[in-house]
Amino acid sequence: MKTISRLYKKIFLVYNKTVLLKSKGTVYMLEYDELKIEFDGYEPELKELAGALDLDNLKAEIVKLEEQSAQPDFWNDIENSQKISQKIGEDKNIVQSYNKLRESYDDVLTMLELAQEEDDESMLPEIQELAKHFRTELE
Repeated sequence: MKTISRLYKKIFLVYNKTVLLKSKGTVYMLEYDELKIEFDGYEPELKELAGALDLDNLKAEIVKLEEQSAQPDFWNDIENSQKISQKIGEDKNIVQSYNKLRESYDDVLTMLELAQEEDDESMLPEIQELAKHFRTELE
């Protein structure tokens, strides 16, 4: 199914390039469209990643562990309290990393949308830099 989807996108892209070249005569709109198609393809990957990380349960576990760590007798068992504190930190890092990745993705899409609406060629370098940053984070 993914192969068909990618083939569809490539056919659309070729058709779209031809139409834009004939009607607009500018290449930057093609680059916006290519980035948009590329980034639309990342949405399922991000959802899959969120599922694999089990973010909802991870967030619930953080809340539960933080409530535990707020108990007056929490530090009575030093070894256990250190393990719980470490687990809280690890879980928060996972959630923050995903949120940062998601924000980066959303920033690219927002900038693309704005550039296309405004027909603003000057935004392309900034969008390309944001896109590059997202791809690096995704790896």
